[in-house]
Amino acid sequence: MGIFTNNKGIRCEPTQDGRGLNCRLFEADGNEKLSTGTEVTITADSNDNCEPRIVGTMDMMEKDQKRVAQIAELVRKSCRKGIG
Repeated sequence: MGIFTNNKGIRCEPTQDGRGLNCRLFEADGNEKLSTGTEVTITADSNDNCEPRIVGTMDMMEKDQKRVAQIAELVRKSCRKGIG
């Protein structure tokens, strides 16, 4: 799954157990995609009220935090629907 808007993007792939996403954030500069350095894994467990857990590079900029929070909310919603 990839999300790309306003020269900013997130590339996410399912985790091995299928209960979360491994995500890398990037920005476009012309025809190049440049990593912001933020790489996180977001998981949610139905036994824990589907609260998302974020692990990975935590020295992210504020703009990256907002984008990671959006993906975490998608993971939470998937868990609550019984997908995760």
